[in-house]
Amino acid sequence: GNPDLEPERSERGELGVDVQASGTLGFSLVGFLDDARHFIERPSRDSAFANREQYRFAGVEALVAWAPAPRALLRVGYSYLDAEDQSPDREGTRLDYRPRHKVTVEGRHLFAFGLEAQASLRWQADQVYSARRGEFRQLPLPDFVVGQARVQQWIAGRFGVYLGVDNLFIVAYEE
Repeated sequence: GNPDLEPERSERGELGVDVQASGTLGFSLVGFLDDARHFIERPSRDSAFANREQYRFAGVEALVAWAPAPRALLRVGYSYLDAEDQSPDREGTRLDYRPRHKVTVEGRHLFAFGLEAQASLRWQADQVYSARRGEFRQLPLPDFVVGQARVQQWIAGRFGVYLGVDNLFIVAYEE
């Protein structure tokens, strides 16, 4: 731990709209702006948590949900994030490991006999990381897609037994 941590302070604003277009189709759109001071994060994997001076997170998130059948759901989402360090000596520097673009697709279906099947994909793009040696520079990280699948059998409506696979495509990635 770090006994010198100061409390994180944040001023956040959100503006959004949710629309239920029909009994089976819904939309959501949210814009946000978050100014954080004394942001708490771990500078590297081997160090204790520390405060960062001032960060700004701004973006938009959109979601479409469709229920094509009574026990089925398909959701597609997109988010854009502009995350930057606004500290006096680093103003305008992008924050590491925060993707600008993220697309998620999720589908699930619950069969009448209690079996639930679920699959999802997540695509993340436009991330950077800071070189730790030599002159400061930010380098791009590769975009990636991670897939997940799971089946679960519900027993008596309250308990479930499941089998799942994360990272279906066996992708090496950084977050």
